[in-house]
Amino acid sequence: MDADDIVIFLNGSKNSIRELLRVVEKYETLLGQMINKDKTSMFFSQKITSACKRALKRMTRFSEGSFPFKYLGVPIVLGRLKHAHLEGMVNEVWKKISGWKMKILSSGGRLILLWHVLSTMALHLFTVL
Repeated sequence: MDADDIVIFLNGSKNSIRELLRVVEKYETLLGQMINKDKTSMFFSQKITSACKRALKRMTRFSEGSFPFKYLGVPIVLGRLKHAHLEGMVNEVWKKISGWKMKILSSGGRLILLWHVLSTMALHLFTVL
């Protein structure tokens, strides 16, 4: 996903989809920017029937995406977030820590850097979720 991507949660009813399409149409008209429907995906909960999915995809012309996907670097999953979903973020932390070993820092400086980076990453994760 790019920096200008958004995630919108709806209840899946035809009325909510119609309202979303109305907002998208107004956005396109007022700002002159078109939504690229080829790059737009819908993600469904497990409760949505196949017939309902087909009807909503016909109505919107959006493709169906699959879980998990990443939004702003954070995995979005169906159900509970598991350790495996966060492996990428954990690896990023380890890469950062490994890079700091090469820098000439005091143990206090490393501790402050570690605290700052880890707390910022955790805050970002929780904000997105």
